[in-house]
Amino acid sequence: MNKLTLKLTTSAVSAVLGLASIAPAAFGATTLTVSGNGSNSDNNVHVSSSNQNFVNQTNVANVDNNVNVSSNTGGNHADSNTGGAVNISTGSTTSNVGVSTQANSNVAHIADCNCMGNTNVTVSGNGHDSDNRVNLDANHVTRVDQTNTANVLNNVKVDSNTGHNSANSNTDGDVSISSGGSNSTVGVQNAVNSNVATESGAGAGGNTSVSLKGNGEGSDNSADVTLGSANFLNQANDANVANWVSSSSNTGGNRADSNTDGNVSLSTGSARDNVTVGNTANFNGADLSDCGCVTGLDATISGNGHESDNNIDFVSDNNASVLDQGNLFDGQNHVFGNSKTGHNTASSNTDGSNFLSTGGSNDTTTVSNQANSNVIGNASMGSSSSFWAAFLAWAHMSS
Repeated sequence: MNKLTLKLTTSAVSAVLGLASIAPAAFGATTLTVSGNGSNSDNNVHVSSSNQNFVNQTNVANVDNNVNVSSNTGGNHADSNTGGAVNISTGSTTSNVGVSTQANSNVAHIADCNCMGNTNVTVSGNGHDSDNRVNLDANHVTRVDQTNTANVLNNVKVDSNTGHNSANSNTDGDVSISSGGSNSTVGVQNAVNSNVATESGAGAGGNTSVSLKGNGEGSDNSADVTLGSANFLNQANDANVANWVSSSSNTGGNRADSNTDGNVSLSTGSARDNVTVGNTANFNGADLSDCGCVTGLDATISGNGHESDNNIDFVSDNNASVLDQGNLFDGQNHVFGNSKTGHNTASSNTDGSNFLSTGGSNDTTTVSNQANSNVIGNASMGSSSSFWAAFLAWAHMSS
């Protein structure tokens, strides 16, 4: 009786979008031969080959940045003077604050085991009533676990001031207050949680040849061949980011009141606030290249003797992939910008002209959040935003 049983399975179970590269490795060339054995002989070959890669990477980052910056040339007083000119002139103030947090990058590069090439099994030319058996079990398993947890808290307070000057109750002289410009620039950038898993190319896989032929009458011949390749990937990110930013630029709040017998001039510089907050969090990458699995099968049962029993059982589970990618992002941005040139007074002055001029006030606030990107497949960063491309470049650089 001749029996041929084949089972070939190629499966993929994947989660949504993320970037990881896992290539099931290839089994190297295997040749098994049972040949030329005498009558009534009992011949058995059993081969089990296993290649396993287990990678576990875990990061936890707790970051707390507290920044308090004060730049001040104001708060000057020239009050209650008699018989002369009074002049208050303040210099400019500039505050530049940059806070950058980069945390939690997992990169796993797994070399190809080169373990799934051609497989050749031959049972031939054995005597009558012989019992000939070949069992081959070869598998490759890769398991990658990558997790990141990031807790980032930024408290930034910036105060830039040239104002709050006073020249009050002066007599017999001109009074002048001139405040310089006030500029505040605050930049907060957070880039956290990146997982990238790659396995070098496995190649195109191999062919399998199983042959039962030319065995004697009454012989019992069997070949059981099982080849398997599987990938298990778990990538998880949890990011909690809170930014509290307060920025104040002031040239105002000046007072020139109750002066007598003189001209009063009050002018303020410009006030500018520029605040930028950017959050990038949670990037998973899985790139599946060639599985290195069986690409061809040649099974032959021929020319065996009278009342021989010949069986071929072949099972190929190629590139069974279970990919799980998850992201959780909780972002809070609290931004307070205040630029002020006003609240100046030139009141209750006697016998002189009053002049009051304020500079411009400008507030620019930019908040950007990009979070939770999953890519599976032969991912091209060109199809993703340039921001994520830069983030991935950082992840590779940090490795």
